[in-house]
Amino acid sequence: MKKRDLIIIAGVVAVALIAFGVFHLINKKGTGLMLRVSQNGAVIRTLPLDHDDSETITSDLGSNTIVIKDHSARVESANCDNQVCVHSPAIQSPGETIACLPHRLILEIIQEP
Repeated sequence: MKKRDLIIIAGVVAVALIAFGVFHLINKKGTGLMLRVSQNGAVIRTLPLDHDDSETITSDLGSNTIVIKDHSARVESANCDNQVCVHSPAIQSPGETIACLPHRLILEIIQEP
C-alpha cells in the first residue's frame, strides 16, 4: 500500500467516527424520549421513558403488556401465536421499534417534540 492510500483510509475512518459521534450526541438516550404506541396506524398512547410503567393494551385483536423500565421499553407478554414481539429486545433509542403484527401494534421510541 502506498502512503497516499493510507492517508485516504485514515481520512474515511476519521469521518466515519465523527459522524458516529454526532449521531449519538443528537440521539442521546434519557431526556425527552417517549414511547409511541400505534395500532392500525393510529397513535393510541405516548408514554415517557423516564418513568417506570407497565400497561396492557387490549383490543379485539388481542392484548400486549408493555413494560417501561430503566429508560427502555419491551413487550412483556402477548396473546398472539408467534410471540415475536415478546422475544424482541428492549428498545431505548430514537427510531427503534417493536412490532406485533398479529395485533397490528407498533412501539417506537421518539424524541419529545
